[in-house]
Amino acid sequence: PDPACADFESGQRAFEDGDFDRAMALWRGPAEDGDQRAQFALGRLLLLQADMRGLALIEASAKAGYLAAESWKANALANGRYADRDPAAARSLLEKVIAHPAEEQARHRRDVAEAHMALSRAVLSDAEDLSAALVAMKKALAHMRLAADAGMVDAQCAIGFMDVEMETAGGPVKLIDEFEWYKYATLCAKKGGGAGWVGLRAKSRWDQMKKPQRERARKLVREWLAAKDAGTLGWLYDAEEQKSRGQKRLEALQKREFSVRVALANFARHEDCMAFEDHGLHTRARVAEPPATDARWTESWTLRSCGRDRTFLVAFERKGTEVTWKIRPDDDTGR
Repeated sequence: PDPACADFESGQRAFEDGDFDRAMALWRGPAEDGDQRAQFALGRLLLLQADMRGLALIEASAKAGYLAAESWKANALANGRYADRDPAAARSLLEKVIAHPAEEQARHRRDVAEAHMALSRAVLSDAEDLSAALVAMKKALAHMRLAADAGMVDAQCAIGFMDVEMETAGGPVKLIDEFEWYKYATLCAKKGGGAGWVGLRAKSRWDQMKKPQRERARKLVREWLAAKDAGTLGWLYDAEEQKSRGQKRLEALQKREFSVRVALANFARHEDCMAFEDHGLHTRARVAEPPATDARWTESWTLRSCGRDRTFLVAFERKGTEVTWKIRPDDDTGR
């Protein structure tokens, strides 16, 4: 067997067990040898430790055509994080993601589904008038369907929030079959953000249906759920249950890092000057995993504000499962 492949797989198992240090050690060799998967995996973990060498690894993986790295880079360009915001470049990368061969897309269903959702938003943002909005809506819906059929709850709910028809200068135009709409609205109501409101809309639609229509609506939902149970659809639908311990820990760290970045941005905006832009891009943070028991600790975070780097001390306190923090400027980098 290929030693690099064996090291990557061993690193993946370590990651899934939540042993990030061992995962990084195992991925380093394959990454240096050009393994695209290892470059991307190692790059993400390095960035969580505020090691900007991770960016070069992800960039190398994306340039080599690794789908997950392309998706990550597109998201970074779209949101102005780690790179100047560039919607056009982000969209070009998203188009590359969904153009990969079907077998590769099947290995990265989450990334592909998220790419379709991102493209649906990009398409809608292009519409400048009502006629263009109709065309954009139909294109966006096509992307939403693909994400929704992969089991992405956000996409199912996005369709559930839609109206079946769209008003135009020439009168109402049907966007989606009402039974297909009911299917996605029902799936959203089973599990997902905004599900309560979408569920009420679905119930209202159900109450208006006659018996044959109700059977058709039930059939569509049953077919989707049967496909999900067979493993051909709905990979994302039960994503929370499928996540490894390492993935859950990684996402908890990412959520915490994002929350503190936003808090720092707001603090700097009020304390330093009003011209604070692209705080996500310029944040440089040391992200440590919170201790498992009640504790207090301090971390040093640096971000770029008003044309210069500024360091803040973030004092954390953990009580039970809750982690809170207080921010103050580092005296050495104050005004």
